[in-house]
Amino acid sequence: MSPLCKCGCGQEVKRSSLYPKRWNEYINGHGRKGRKTSIEHRRKISEATKGRDNKHSPGVEKVRCEKISKAMKGRKSTAKQRETSSLIMKKLWREEKERMLGFAKKGRKMRKMYKNPAWNKSLTKYDDERIMSISNKLKELYKDGSNAPAWKGGISFLPYPVEFNAELKRTIKKRDNYACQLCGKKAGNFYLCVHHIDYNKKNSSKNNLTTLCSRCHGKTNKDRLIWKSYFTYETKKYDYIVNYYELKI
Repeated sequence: MSPLCKCGCGQEVKRSSLYPKRWNEYINGHGRKGRKTSIEHRRKISEATKGRDNKHSPGVEKVRCEKISKAMKGRKSTAKQRETSSLIMKKLWREEKERMLGFAKKGRKMRKMYKNPAWNKSLTKYDDERIMSISNKLKELYKDGSNAPAWKGGISFLPYPVEFNAELKRTIKKRDNYACQLCGKKAGNFYLCVHHIDYNKKNSSKNNLTTLCSRCHGKTNKDRLIWKSYFTYETKKYDYIVNYYELKI
């Protein structure tokens, strides 16, 4: 039988969460039930704690840890104590993890794997009103183009120079063995594009051009400095190998 709360309410108390073998003396919130703190007592507490650092501040926490360290120095815990401490900490960490996971997943509807795919899969703006609504909102937001996150001042509308023609593109694709220089996929199922490494349309020298599939070509529109460095390095490496074999021959 559980002991009763010491406040006199007659309700049974629970065991301590930290020490399962012990019983709590009071029910949560009943420890000061019915007690009244005098004005004088409150004033003394206020004066005693005035200017005191928060107990979680770095300075106070450091002093507290040092005191605990000195007090525990030289003590050896028994196997039973270590086992109990381990169980308590595991329980606390498990409860905290569950609480944080519950907070993170709050309001989300969990999908069953492979049985409930994304709601907009295989839908277009012409099939679903929601997608059409999102499309119209984005069009309104980026109507003039300058608000778009990838806006570069309208350089995509600039014309290509005369020398960047079909013959030059064929030469570059043949040089690259009709394969994407990023993923390695060959022409056939994928459309191959000729990409400007420095993103300058007017620079149509062969060293500034490389072959990419349409999918990889889309990737290179983001993080341009990284892709420029990557392809510049790859081009120099290729030129070095070609020159080496030409000299050898």
